[in-house]
Amino acid sequence: MYLSAEEIIILLFSDKWLPSGNYFKIIVLSAFAYPVSALMVNVLLSKGNSKGFLKLEILKKTLFAINFSIGFFWGIEGYLYGVLAASFFAVFLNMFFVSKEINISTRELFLPIFKQILISISLVYITINIMKYFTFSKWITLFCNSIVYTCLFILVNMIFNMQTITYVINIFKKPSY
Repeated sequence: MYLSAEEIIILLFSDKWLPSGNYFKIIVLSAFAYPVSALMVNVLLSKGNSKGFLKLEILKKTLFAINFSIGFFWGIEGYLYGVLAASFFAVFLNMFFVSKEINISTRELFLPIFKQILISISLVYITINIMKYFTFSKWITLFCNSIVYTCLFILVNMIFNMQTITYVINIFKKPSY
């Protein structure tokens, strides 16, 4: 969605909404942290540590509440960047609490996520540089960005033999009954 933010905005709302594309990109980036945070919180809840969960949630809510003041001083864009920073900081807080709960180092939790973030950022850059040589309609650009990024993502993960892609491939290989 980050790659095709402008196309999505134009196709859904028209050209006059194009300046909101930058806001949409920031929101998409901050949304990346949500699935990881949800997974970490579920691990914490499954262990029955409601006290740790409460502390974690109070810390995260305080962090996001502080971000409101950023919005007052630096406007909507400053607020959205604050949400982005707070989201990633919340992931680190979740990792810290989960690592204490299940006796795994924070590094072991962080490393696979960091690798995927690094791969994703690199592939977004590569996809942008590949696609700038082509001129298509908005629909085709949206489709091509998605296909190029997805193919590169699968290829790079297979080349580096990342556990993530192996896990996903095994899910699709399982027969359904």
